[in-house]
Amino acid sequence: GSTILMGKSRGTADAAATVVQSGDALARLIAYGADGTDIVTPAGSIEFEVDGTPGSDDMPGRIVFSTTANNASDYTERVRIDSNGRVIVGNAGVGVTGWGQQGALQVTGNDWAKPSISINKMGGTTQGPNIVFASSRGTTPGTIVQDGDKLGYIPFVGDDGNNLDHVGAVISAEVDGTPGSNNIPGRLKLSTAKNDTLTLGLLIDSNSIVTTPKVPCFWYAGLNNSAGSNGSVTSDEVLVFGT
Repeated sequence: GSTILMGKSRGTADAAATVVQSGDALARLIAYGADGTDIVTPAGSIEFEVDGTPGSDDMPGRIVFSTTANNASDYTERVRIDSNGRVIVGNAGVGVTGWGQQGALQVTGNDWAKPSISINKMGGTTQGPNIVFASSRGTTPGTIVQDGDKLGYIPFVGDDGNNLDHVGAVISAEVDGTPGSNNIPGRLKLSTAKNDTLTLGLLIDSNSIVTTPKVPCFWYAGLNNSAGSNGSVTSDEVLVFGT
């Protein structure tokens, strides 16, 4: 199809191939609108920049998307796609390392609303919005997971004054038994941390038995009047925390 080519060199002569530098703008698209006085105020831009150290046949790049806020006269960066393929929303495009990793999608802000994601279902049906965590042992679907494999993992991390590398609590979903065709037995684990060590606080296994390893508890007998074993309760019993 049709192509628009835009190029930049740090050289001044025609066809000069003087290498560009990290941060250089290679190309920029800016949209302007008449404001009743003139047509010099931008509404937004798309900018292509160098995102690293270039070399022969090597041009790391990022794309920066910017818009102009209401009552403002210039645009502000909103989203960037960097040379690693990460999508960074907010925080002036600066990626944040949390729990030792830079996520492929990052949403960062300095108040309640900006670092948030809304998943909304709007319609007259019974279904609700959802988030799907899917795990496979292969690069394409069809390689079975194994007992103990993590199916989903949600860590809650806080700044300890040095970095964002230490977790305070975790919700983990794991395979709980031998999986097979149309059968993935699972368990759900809730853990909290103290002195940088995670401790399991609540476990719901594939038989829907709730276990609380660190909390003394007793329960009222349920439908089957069974006593069970200390620290766990079956699905037809009522768990009461206490001593």
